[in-house]
Amino acid sequence: MLRESSIAKPTICLMLLLAGGYSLLGAGTVLLDLPYWLIGLGLVALAYGSFTVMHEASHRLLWRKRPELEIWLGRLASLPLGVPYSVFVYNHMQHHAFTNRSDKDPDAFISGPLWQSVLKAPLVVGHYVWFYFKQIRSGKVPELNQQRVFNELLGLAAINAGFISIFGITNVLLYWWLPAWLATGILAWVATTTGRPAAIDAATTRFWSTGTAAMSSSTP
Repeated sequence: MLRESSIAKPTICLMLLLAGGYSLLGAGTVLLDLPYWLIGLGLVALAYGSFTVMHEASHRLLWRKRPELEIWLGRLASLPLGVPYSVFVYNHMQHHAFTNRSDKDPDAFISGPLWQSVLKAPLVVGHYVWFYFKQIRSGKVPELNQQRVFNELLGLAAINAGFISIFGITNVLLYWWLPAWLATGILAWVATTTGRPAAIDAATTRFWSTGTAAMSSSTP
């Protein structure tokens, strides 16, 4: 019979593949002197793929029996997108609670005619941050989430400072923040204009969903 797996093995495999992709791009940059346009496309694609891992972690579907580890995996997956993980978690739960309500759903920002969605897509990260801090001012964000966001912002600042001191600000902008900005814009546009989530849909694809069921002859 079918039983639900506590570990999202396909998504964990995806995370490992993404890590391998970053390793290959790094090696290609250093050893093969690949052109920036090719490296940039690869970085955007990898950042786009990392959203699935971050999204599934936010729904507690990645590693259900290890919630603290799941949070850290979500944080790791959020780094390529440059978005504090706990900001995404809070905003995404608001999206599910108030879907398509323009005053309460942060994802409703990018809805509208195609030309408007294209123009709004690059602004989606700024809107996400603005929405989150507006919710704080309204007293709606739990203290635990606020503390996690504060810690994650400190972590992002420290990572940026370290990378800038080693690689220089130009390389950090070109190899991290520009691909992150493009990937988040594409994610927002795809999710809105196609009417489908940018992450793998757990409801329609049992094998690839993080809530995938494992075949077993025993009872759950």
